[in-house]
Amino acid sequence: MLSSFNEKDLLMKVIRKQDIQNGLLSSINERLASLEDNCKNFTLSVICSVQEDSEAIFEMFDLPLDGEDQLKNFEEFLSTSTAFSKVVNEVSRLGGNSHYDFVSRVLQKIITNKLASKYSYYGRKGKAAFNTLTINQLVISKIFRIHLLFLGEMAPIP
Repeated sequence: MLSSFNEKDLLMKVIRKQDIQNGLLSSINERLASLEDNCKNFTLSVICSVQEDSEAIFEMFDLPLDGEDQLKNFEEFLSTSTAFSKVVNEVSRLGGNSHYDFVSRVLQKIITNKLASKYSYYGRKGKAAFNTLTINQLVISKIFRIHLLFLGEMAPIP
């Protein structure tokens, strides 16, 4: 008789603990569902705002740039940190299979081959120096670092 009483008592304790655990799991599940909804809404709002901003940026310029005057205007536009950040957000989504492909896509989006042929990185052979342009900072410093982070690699700090 004593053993059956202990077994029933023990069984009741186990059932109570299971009920408590079920309640906690249910609460956690509800909170997780709420967090997922918040994340979806936040992600959608960020994507929409970036798309709205980026469309306005690239509609302002006839890209890819083909002349020195266009390049000068674009460089002046990039001189503000807000505009620079917006352009970084836009071109960082161009993607690519490698770092070379990524940089190539970005530069093709921004400048024509005709304009690019007037530049070398250090300005040798009678060409203008690309490394002094804000576009260089855009592509090399910022976007390349973002691309490396998306690939899950550690980006070196220049």
